[in-house]
Amino acid sequence: CTSSSEPSTGDLRFEKLVDLASGSTRSKKYDSNLARTALSKVKLELRKTGRTSAQLLGPVAQKGFTGYINLRAFKLTIFTLGVLTQQQVNNLAKYMDRGNSGMIKIDDMRLALETDEYTPATIKGKH
Repeated sequence: CTSSSEPSTGDLRFEKLVDLASGSTRSKKYDSNLARTALSKVKLELRKTGRTSAQLLGPVAQKGFTGYINLRAFKLTIFTLGVLTQQQVNNLAKYMDRGNSGMIKIDDMRLALETDEYTPATIKGKH
């Protein structure tokens, strides 16, 4: 067995699996235009049904993390509206998850649905 400072192929594969399991990826890829189109469809559906973003996401918000919803619950809730494909929902989730943390801030979703001021760029100093 030789000693080397280079990681082995097995180590690199393990690191990649850990990244995948934790939901952490080195690059967060989404299509902003498709995400904004998806938001428009969600917004239209909420208007049709007379609901707000708080009414949509509030019931599935995280108990221990007030004001946040995890990606799985977000995707399920948005998908069940019946206006987006699974691919559109996945893209929207990546777009809305500012910190790539697996959590979406309900206020960010409200901002995205009720104004044109939301941007997926992480706001420095506000976490």
